[in-house]
Amino acid sequence: MVNIVLIGCGRIGERHLESLLTLDQSFNIQVYDKFVKKDSDMFVNEIENLTDDIDICIVATTADVRKSIVEELVSKKNVKHLILEKVAFQSIKDFESVISLIEEKGINCYVNCPLRLQPIYEKVNELLELNSKTDFTYEYSDDFKISSSFIHILDLFCFFCNDYDIYIYNNLKEVMSSTKHKGFVDFTGKLHVKNSSGHNLFLTKGTNKFTEVLQIHNDDINIYACEGGSEKEIDNDRIGKVILNGKQTYKIPFLWQSHLTSQYIKQIMKNGDCDLPTLDESFKTHKPMINCFNEFLSETKGKKIEKCPIT
Repeated sequence: MVNIVLIGCGRIGERHLESLLTLDQSFNIQVYDKFVKKDSDMFVNEIENLTDDIDICIVATTADVRKSIVEELVSKKNVKHLILEKVAFQSIKDFESVISLIEEKGINCYVNCPLRLQPIYEKVNELLELNSKTDFTYEYSDDFKISSSFIHILDLFCFFCNDYDIYIYNNLKEVMSSTKHKGFVDFTGKLHVKNSSGHNLFLTKGTNKFTEVLQIHNDDINIYACEGGSEKEIDNDRIGKVILNGKQTYKIPFLWQSHLTSQYIKQIMKNGDCDLPTLDESFKTHKPMINCFNEFLSETKGKKIEKCPIT
């Protein structure tokens, strides 16, 4: 029996659970969320009530409590693999503390930045040629949240370029309260990322209300990738497209989280690891992002901010 634990059953946690429930009966699933009470043996309200030996644990809480949850979990239970939701932590200090703890315990740890696993971006990576300076422009839709979703795009850019030596130029305009998470903030504006290889990532507001678009240009290629969102696709499968040099078109599904989580689980149980970024790898993208956001918050609020209120 493979023991799978999900901690946190909010909006994203429910998507993880939907996917976990598609696994066969050789997987024993438990859910810990002290705020969720359900009449099911699957749900527990105390970490102590979880199985002692956990093969894979997904921590889908908000970022502000994730460090304390991880610390309590690994002090009381034997955990082999951890998958942390993004944004992983709100401060560099918390990140470094958990990295040390995970290394000490010998736990394999990943962060849920899965765009690199999306079939549409696997196709982009297959077509991509980086023989000259390349500009990546990611145009976000009305529903995109810079505070919580920029890390996905940053991870994808670094993965495509195989270069994590990056600097983020701050072109943010406004701090506002998050519409989805009380007590957290979001931003408006633009961001520009440059890596040591000379490639650029530009994050900007797009003209499409319902979907994100990635455009890639250099001397050799022109790639247009649309994630396929629309006003009516909320409950339907999402079909994106990739266009190479304005000619070749590939129609490719864009998968929901409820289709992805079970893939990670099966991959870990088969190979001992998965294609998500490791915690160490993700620290290389989180650190400059958190520093950028904190710098902007510090300027806006007139005081030094070290713990970024994002999730």
